[in-house]
Amino acid sequence: MGCFFGGEYAVGHTFVIEHSPRERRGAIGGFIQSGFPLGYVIASLIFALVSHILGDQAMFQYGWRIMFLTGTMPVFLALYIKKVVARVSRVWKKPRRTG
Repeated sequence: MGCFFGGEYAVGHTFVIEHSPRERRGAIGGFIQSGFPLGYVIASLIFALVSHILGDQAMFQYGWRIMFLTGTMPVFLALYIKKVVARVSRVWKKPRRTG
């Protein structure tokens, strides 16, 4: 997933800032920038919780699979968001009737 992060992040960041209100672009850009470190902290806390609950032995045997599967959740969220954004983009590009 990491090798695709750079492209998705840059394009998504640019898209959101370009389509946000001019007076709020800085705040929205800052919020997006804080997403990665915040996600890293949340992932670390979840890992600490799961490893504490399961213990070392279970973590080495099967617990790592739980963490791996939780890492796939953002992929499905991103695919859903891309689908919604594509639909909204098509609506924005439709010519408007005048008259």
